[in-house]
Amino acid sequence: MARKQQFSLKKYLFESRRQFAHMAFGLAVIAMLKAFEALYFENARFYATYVLTVAFMAGLIVLDLKIKNRKIPILDELLKLLERPRAMPGHGAFWFGVGILALFAFLKSTNEISAGILVLAIGDGFSTLAGTLGSNKLFYNEKKTLEGTLAFFFSACTAIFFMGWLAIPLAALCALVESFNLHLDDNALIPITCIVFFNVF
Repeated sequence: MARKQQFSLKKYLFESRRQFAHMAFGLAVIAMLKAFEALYFENARFYATYVLTVAFMAGLIVLDLKIKNRKIPILDELLKLLERPRAMPGHGAFWFGVGILALFAFLKSTNEISAGILVLAIGDGFSTLAGTLGSNKLFYNEKKTLEGTLAFFFSACTAIFFMGWLAIPLAALCALVESFNLHLDDNALIPITCIVFFNVF
């Protein structure tokens, strides 16, 4: 019994490491966008998109090498720290990159883009951490917990720094959509929800 608890704790700490990396990358993208905004004003979105596209293409090259079982020094060790066992190499990072690029492609306001990234990075990250510890399963989706959904909502409300009180309905909608089993990676589902929200409101 004690062995099972120890394994669970180890698994949770591993997942925590993944989620904090997820959040840190999202915050880094926001910081880059705001830095470009301070330097280039109206062209900030263009320069940030350029940098992200180059980074995404480099990531695809790495993904191709890993699928071919090529060894990549240092990066292989990093993947061991962040990739789930038996998962496709770079699967989560790929969809995370796609989701962020979608926000840049379909939203014009840097504040809207920043809010979308924050919801994706912070909301989804804390949702996973709290949901793993939660015990109250959602009646319409037993794979998700009430604790995870509430953690998503409250942490996603930090987008208020970019969107004011409009961040609250955004956080509520994204938390609700994420709680369903829609068979689509959250890293793509959440940006799509943000894009629809901002284009409607």
